Amino acid sequence: MIGVFCSLDFFLFYLFWEACLSLCSYYRCLGGPNRIYAAIKFFLYTLVGSLLMLVGIIVLYFYAGKTFNILDLMTKTYPYTMQLWLFWPSSLHLP
Repeated sequence: MIGVFCSLDFFLFYLFWEACLSLCSYYRCLGGPNRIYAAIKFFLYTLVGSLLMLVGIIVLYFYAGKTFNILDLMTKTYPYTMQLWLFWPSSLHLP
């Protein structure tokens, strides 16, 4: 978990993020009568979210000059339409 918050590289961030998710899914699905159903549901939700995040990271990588460095990516300016397309999943859960 410390790696997720301390990484300054999107590639390392993604690796630590996936490691945290796999540990959570393992402990989430250890017991209970519906553990197979919970495991499949958790896997599908995290797979979709992780793939969307990976697509966003790859687009930023190619747009910003082939770097995963978060500090370098923060200095770039991105078009508003690109920002909308990359981060639309985070705006879907409205109150």
